[in-house]
Amino acid sequence: MEAKVFNNFKVCEITASFCAEEDIPLPVYKGATFRGAFGYAFKKAICVSRFTKSCSECILRRGCVYSYVFETPLPENALIMRKYEKIPHPFILRPPLDDRPAIKKGEEFNLGAVLIGKAVEYVPYFAFVMEAMGEMGLGAKKAKARLTEVRDTSKVIYRPGYTDINVWDVLSMPDVLAEGLPMEIGIDFITPARLVKDHKIVRPNSLDFQTLFRTLLRRVALLGQFHCGIPADSIDFKGIIDMSASIETVENKLYWYDWSRYSTRQKARMPAGGLKGRIIFKGNIKPFWPYLALGQRLNVGKNTSFGLGQYKITSL
Repeated sequence: MEAKVFNNFKVCEITASFCAEEDIPLPVYKGATFRGAFGYAFKKAICVSRFTKSCSECILRRGCVYSYVFETPLPENALIMRKYEKIPHPFILRPPLDDRPAIKKGEEFNLGAVLIGKAVEYVPYFAFVMEAMGEMGLGAKKAKARLTEVRDTSKVIYRPGYTDINVWDVLSMPDVLAEGLPMEIGIDFITPARLVKDHKIVRPNSLDFQTLFRTLLRRVALLGQFHCGIPADSIDFKGIIDMSASIETVENKLYWYDWSRYSTRQKARMPAGGLKGRIIFKGNIKPFWPYLALGQRLNVGKNTSFGLGQYKITSL
């Protein structure tokens, strides 16, 4: 994927601000709670079908915003990922990252969202559903919260009572290959990164740059193909993955963050732990820089729509 192709990668970042109207008990990592509440509110607010058990049985699914966002169907003419029923979701939630066990009545909190590709068009739906989510309630007690405003990266775009939504910022990725790129970078995992290699979960002492980059490359390629109209064959997968083996690990201060979530679909607790902490890499980073920079907005690994796999790059 040449650098200029990244200009077709469109991203919108919004932040919804709330005020708790009741005490809201929450777990330490809040991603699953907000993802569950948001998904429930989205379906209740948007779905027009009351006669089908799942989106796959609904004749409206190809043109439905809920289906596209949460049950993203594989396009009928897809040439890649044909063995999968669904493709990566075109959004990521950014839940509150503090460790408080509850949000007290009267306290404010934020919920962010990153919309990718075609989903950028659906910012009004996200604002509408976030307001509905607060009214329906959060957590096991369905505690209510009042939406106060929704912002993009530079301004307020919606407040309750608005009859329209202001034009929102869309970030297109520039050519981020820069002269003088540092030979060392630190990657700090802000939320647990759940990576898989050879069908096994990657543990802190076994992560190397090639494993991380392979996982990120696949995510960027699939989001680009299905949500941004970027052909996957614009990437020399083998060539760039082979090159990534040359990047060395200088320091590894990763640790395992143990966490599980309850799945209402499977009616069981699901392991969702992942890597946190910092790892430092050294080498010719330049060929990989556009993917790494983009990944700061796209996250990496499994369960990204819950907010998992968020990281930040530090140039050293």
